[in-house]
Amino acid sequence: MNKKYLLFVLLLFISGHLLSQDTINFTIPECPNIGIKSNLSTKTPLKLYPNPVQNILFIEFDDGFNNYQIDIYDVYGKKFFSKIKTGTDKKYLGINVEKLSKGIYILSIKGRNTSYQKKFIVF
Repeated sequence: MNKKYLLFVLLLFISGHLLSQDTINFTIPECPNIGIKSNLSTKTPLKLYPNPVQNILFIEFDDGFNNYQIDIYDVYGKKFFSKIKTGTDKKYLGINVEKLSKGIYILSIKGRNTSYQKKFIVF
């Protein structure tokens, strides 16, 4: 649906005297096709808990872990933890994070054809 507007314009001299005034009628057409369409799903098969965490961060993966690498980074990109697992098919994994300083971290899990990242907080 197009929207109609009325604009009232005043033009003034520098000395403050009115030079002219006018009204302008204009229409702005609706553009429903403007934007970015994304087919990316925000749902991942990866769950972290508890979050925030103090001691052990549990990772649950819907399909099970099989040939993957786990890395933990701080928000500045510094790596604090890295582990490679092969030949396992566990659904749950626990990582001791009690030696990490309080802050926000990013857990990255990379498999053969997949990669997932999740934020978590250590307190």
